[in-house]
Amino acid sequence: MSARVPRAWSLVALLVATIGLQSNLQAQFGFNRGAVGGVAIDANGNLRRMTVADRDALVRQMRQVVDGAAPGLDQAVPVRRISLKRLEAACLAFVTEHPSQPLPDELRYLGGLLRIQHVIADPEHNDVILAGPAEGWRVDEEGNVVGVTTGRPVLQLDDLVVALRTVDREDGKQITCSIDPTEQGHRRLAALLEQLKKNRGRLDAGKLSVAVKQAYGPQMVRVTGVPATSHFAHVLVAADYRMKRLAMGLDRSPIPRLPNYISFLKKNPNSVARTQPRWWLAPDFDPIVRSEDGLAFAIGRSGVRIMTEDEYLAEDGTLKQTGRKSRAAAAFAEAVTERYDELSQQIPVFAELRNLMELATVAAIIDRYQLLEKSGASLPLLTGLDKRLPASRWHSPKSVPPECSIVRVRRGVLVTASGGVEIDVWELAKADTVSEELQRTRGNYLMGGPVSSWWSN
Repeated sequence: MSARVPRAWSLVALLVATIGLQSNLQAQFGFNRGAVGGVAIDANGNLRRMTVADRDALVRQMRQVVDGAAPGLDQAVPVRRISLKRLEAACLAFVTEHPSQPLPDELRYLGGLLRIQHVIADPEHNDVILAGPAEGWRVDEEGNVVGVTTGRPVLQLDDLVVALRTVDREDGKQITCSIDPTEQGHRRLAALLEQLKKNRGRLDAGKLSVAVKQAYGPQMVRVTGVPATSHFAHVLVAADYRMKRLAMGLDRSPIPRLPNYISFLKKNPNSVARTQPRWWLAPDFDPIVRSEDGLAFAIGRSGVRIMTEDEYLAEDGTLKQTGRKSRAAAAFAEAVTERYDELSQQIPVFAELRNLMELATVAAIIDRYQLLEKSGASLPLLTGLDKRLPASRWHSPKSVPPECSIVRVRRGVLVTASGGVEIDVWELAKADTVSEELQRTRGNYLMGGPVSSWWSN
């Protein structure tokens, strides 16, 4: 029989979450940025939370190099269309003439697109069109590039090219990230808690915190489906990290009356006495709709759901899934899911995560339904066959030092904030619903004829 997580020393719950380490990062197309979503990674792959000084320096640096939108791109519009064929040509012209310079902001921030609602193949003009709401952009008080009207992070070309280059129907891989304790750390911690139980000692919170950190050791970061050195991966890790800190009460919620997991645990301390929760962020999208001819696709509501499942510590030091979820963990997951939009307005990295889910879905639609082949579009620069447009390179995330919160409850329990982000792009890209209206309106999104710009309102 597998050993469950041992009951901890009386009256104490140890809640282990994650912290990160900041440094300047190599950002997209050669620009040095300080962080993503308040989280950054040093040359050794260690994470920590940004300080106020870090944030202020990042904002100053970003505002020095990010220009506002040019006329025509500076207004909020319900639909802005982007021709991938012409975007490719614009990028190629720039990197040919200025091979060592970063792309202009209008290209890097995809003309201020806030989301993509339609993907349209145009065989007549050998093109694929992306369309959605857009507006001008600015650098906010946290160093994020956001829309001037909505404050929502704009889509980034760097993330789009990573999605186009890595989403592949032949391998069918999901995009994931996780921050998890090691098996050795679990075993050392189990031994420590067993010793505390035998000694029946009552350590103060400070000494207990030090002992737990030493026993547990660093937690490991793992990214799959996209390069760990990409901005895309950094957003995944940052969103996971920030959600864990909110769950464990290490960061205060920026929106009122959003309880953390600890508050739910205090109300239901017995619900997790023998297990520990795992949370992960996953897409919560409406089904994709396609036209009958398979040349037009509509992406409806795109949300994010917090998922949870209980785990227990087996004798070999590994965590095993129970297939169940505790009342406290489920209550926290439901509360955050319900108010995710509000939360993402205050912590933009959660909105950035949703952007990535949309971009990955777009790439999967293009690949799954062979839209480049159907349209005859050639995008060697964007898809990476032409190496003159490299994706940005950041330090690869590797580890996170543990942090403890000591909470007094009726029964002691050890809880670890494991989990991450899971994006099943192939499930998202299924377009089983056919729309006659989309078939009729497809022509409204085309950009053929005399239009020369890569974007159009």
